[in-house]
Amino acid sequence: MIRAIDGFDHYGAAADLQRKARGIVWSTTTFCSVQTPGTRGLGKCINIQSPSNAPPSNLTGALTANYTEGFFEFDMTVAANGVNVNVVTVTIVDFSTGGTGTTQGTVEMDQAGAAIRVFNAAGTLVGFKSGAFIIGSAFKFGIGLLVSSSAGYIAVRVNNQAVLNITGLNTEGGANAFFNGITVTTPSGYAGCLIDNFTFCDTVAGPGTYPTDTFLGMTRVNTLFPTGNGATTQWTPAAGANWQEVNATAFNGGTTYNATATDGATDLLVMQSLTGTVSTVIAVQLTGAYEADAAGPLAAKHLISNGSTVATGSSMAIGLDYAFLSDIAEVNPITSGAWTAGQVNSYTFGYELVVL
Repeated sequence: MIRAIDGFDHYGAAADLQRKARGIVWSTTTFCSVQTPGTRGLGKCINIQSPSNAPPSNLTGALTANYTEGFFEFDMTVAANGVNVNVVTVTIVDFSTGGTGTTQGTVEMDQAGAAIRVFNAAGTLVGFKSGAFIIGSAFKFGIGLLVSSSAGYIAVRVNNQAVLNITGLNTEGGANAFFNGITVTTPSGYAGCLIDNFTFCDTVAGPGTYPTDTFLGMTRVNTLFPTGNGATTQWTPAAGANWQEVNATAFNGGTTYNATATDGATDLLVMQSLTGTVSTVIAVQLTGAYEADAAGPLAAKHLISNGSTVATGSSMAIGLDYAFLSDIAEVNPITSGAWTAGQVNSYTFGYELVVL
């Protein structure tokens, strides 16, 4: 199943990434930034780079569960500039051991020769492929990993094509036979990379038509923002219409908002239509930034409506500081079938307050 999705389009600054609270929790170093446009000319992406004489820079994602096997995919552009040779390192990590965690496997993308190198948990080189990508151009990077002391594997894909698949590996760097995070690191010297359209899947078969228990392939995240009010607007806007209070394309610190103290109060909102030609919708993720202005306990539920039926998502606890809370629906919860682009474009989406 798909456990984490991020298109990075609703962040204003790198610090905003740390507000994501479900699926994956991001952290960044000083020299990460949110850049427009994204790797495919749409939305935004994350730029990871370090000035000369500064420490290496990284983007770290801590998954909110432990996994023995899984598949990370994201767009990547490895920069061609830099004082030093640009080597982008992707590390699969067990963070439960503290600090920077325990490495379970590593993949390097080297500007020299557009080479990819694979290392096991002990840091031993176990795979190499030159000419594997194009420097300065976006490509879809994928890494699959099974944790084992002797029967693990690391699989690397570029644009959904298998580049390396190394089996019989030690991918268990410590006492735990699992991983729960990923780190993307660039060296100092103005070299760097762009990251966009992130997904993570485990090996549990999803409920939908499309397999989500392996690499997803050439996917992208299409982020849609509100454009109008739907059938219900029971929360109180700070100033304008309800949809206008929550249509910011970057987190604004809560200067615009809708508020309520009423249990069961709902808002439904009309959203933008999908851009470009969309033939397949693998999943829909709903994300909102929520904050409680007094001690709860409070929770939010996301809503999906086709105009006659409203489907309700899981209950998500609301804290005393803004956090991005997300639900992923791999099937249309109203029809129990695969999503279509027409449904995404015609449905309304929203949220409900739950007073616990």
